[in-house]
Amino acid sequence: DLSWNYIRELHNDSFICCKSIKFLYLQTNSIYQIDSHTFAPLTSLTVLDLSENVLNVLPENLPHSLGKLYLDQNSKLFSDTHTLSISKLTSLETLHLSSNRLTQFPNFNGSVPSLVKLNIS
Repeated sequence: DLSWNYIRELHNDSFICCKSIKFLYLQTNSIYQIDSHTFAPLTSLTVLDLSENVLNVLPENLPHSLGKLYLDQNSKLFSDTHTLSISKLTSLETLHLSSNRLTQFPNFNGSVPSLVKLNIS
């Protein structure tokens, strides 16, 4: 659990040491930058919590094993665009986007067939 720290950036080698992580909690930091292959080594990752950060864009190359993604309270995430490229996340069942100042329903840029819980409150 890396929540409630002062982490600002995640780099491509941040998690190279611990490839078997299944649950990664990074909420309530100050993360604004995530390199494009940061989560690539985490092929078993099922839960990723990036809520309460200052992300501008959704991280790229999220693992296909991801079942739950928490992006609550990242109001900058939707400041310019309403497209979330999550259609490659074929195992994604839960997506939390609450408290993000949404003005439109997000465009998921394709189908998300396994999604059963969507929170956009």
